[in-house]
Amino acid sequence: MPTPAASIARILIVLLACMLTGAAKGTAPLLFVVNEEKASVAVFDTHKDTQIGDVNISPGAAEIAAAPDGLHLYITHPAYGKITVLDKETMTARGIGIGGSPSGIAAKAGGRVFVTDPGRGTLIVLDAESGNRLAEIKVGRAPAGLRCPCRIVARSWPTPRISA
Repeated sequence: MPTPAASIARILIVLLACMLTGAAKGTAPLLFVVNEEKASVAVFDTHKDTQIGDVNISPGAAEIAAAPDGLHLYITHPAYGKITVLDKETMTARGIGIGGSPSGIAAKAGGRVFVTDPGRGTLIVLDAESGNRLAEIKVGRAPAGLRCPCRIVARSWPTPRISA
């Protein structure tokens, strides 16, 4: 369980990433919060401090990461062996079955998504558009959180996760 100071630091870093993502696109910065209980992603306008949307996703969501272009979010579902791809323009979600127990997730420019699977001790590399597996790399016992340059990935905790 993280300390309160660590949780606050994580939230501040994620909020900064959200603000930078919104500023780069010339739009209001958005904040996305995974709600495990409701199996949804709540969308907040951080300028107005109001919720502006709620997108239904599969149950068991854990981690959330944004694509560098800001157009898609990627959400892991460890208990179900899949990830959800959320299109931020249309606010629609689609699932991609990848097997195992996907946990940590990060997206990189060039259309690649990286997912850790602690059960297998692997890093899975996916094509962001098709969901096809490009590689599976053994990385050691129980890999968890990931970070690609300029993107934040929140570590899994028993409370809603936040990321840009």
